[in-house]
Formats: sequence, structure tokens, C-alpha cells
Amino acid sequence: MTTDNQNLVSVSIPQMRAYLKSIGFERFGEVGKSTTFRHLESGTIVTLTQPMQGDLVRAADFLSIKIRLATEQLVSEDAVATFNQGRLPIAS
Repeated sequence: MTTDNQNLVSVSIPQMRAYLKSIGFERFGEVGKSTTFRHLESGTIVTLTQPMQGDLVRAADFLSIKIRLATEQLVSEDAVATFNQGRLPIAS
């Protein structure tokens, strides 16, 4: 996934939730259709919104989560490259 073409995301909400949990996030709160997750060690917060239709992660959420994980150095450069392809990396 590149910032020029954000429609390539094919990750479901359950897959993203499982991935976040596998790298140390826990569900922190919910408001409407948005769920907030907090990383236990760093305190980093990300938000995941249930789309109006379907079960795929919204491109905006995917990009936001990717940037936050990279900025906070919670994932490797290889993981960021996998995110850039619109996929989830394998949790280490």
C-alpha cells in the first residue's frame, strides 16, 4: 500500500485486532463504531473504526496504524514494507 493508492488494503477488522493484540496492544475503549487500542509497554494508542459496509479495515485507519507503529518503533522496517503492500506482517 502506498500513500498514492490506499485502496489496496485487504485486511479484515478481526485480523487487525488479532495482529495488534499479538504485538502488545489491548482494547482500551470504544466510542460508537471506533475501538481504541493501547500498547501496554509504550502507551501508544491507535484507533480502528468499523466501516459502514464490509469488514475490511478502512484505508485511513490502516495508514494511521502503520505510521504510528513505525514512528513509535514498534515494528521493524521489514514489517513496514509489508504494511506498504496492504498486508499485515507476521508478528514477532
